[in-house]
Amino acid sequence: MKKWIIIVFCFLLVACDNNAALTAETPEKALLLLESQKDYPRIVKLLNSIEINEEQVIYVFEGEINNQSEWFVANIEKVGESKWLVKESINVGLPNSEAKKYSAGTNTFTAGVSNVPLKKLDDRKVVTIPDHEYFVWIELNKD
Repeated sequence: MKKWIIIVFCFLLVACDNNAALTAETPEKALLLLESQKDYPRIVKLLNSIEINEEQVIYVFEGEINNQSEWFVANIEKVGESKWLVKESINVGLPNSEAKKYSAGTNTFTAGVSNVPLKKLDDRKVVTIPDHEYFVWIELNKD
């Protein structure tokens, strides 16, 4: 009897995994799934992306939250053989002439917006934004 209870409990745990509902076949589709989540911005435009490695992609997108446009950075990682999941996403603000630099961080990365050239670092990635003088920089936190 205990064996059956454990088996049923394991099936319930697997069936109730929220991450499974937010995985997709591509990083872009995984990002678009987040729009359905409560308190998550509506994605207005995908600005650019950068592949960190075969299992990690960083997307920069323009989102709208509370009727205001902002730029966001999302860390999307491969889960299993063929699924992708947004691990973390942060708001890095909207570039303007008053705030020349802005940054924010998560557990896995720090990102910011700037139009001022940065010193080259090995762990810093720069994502150019087409038709814009500003760029987004990302520094991956070391494990």
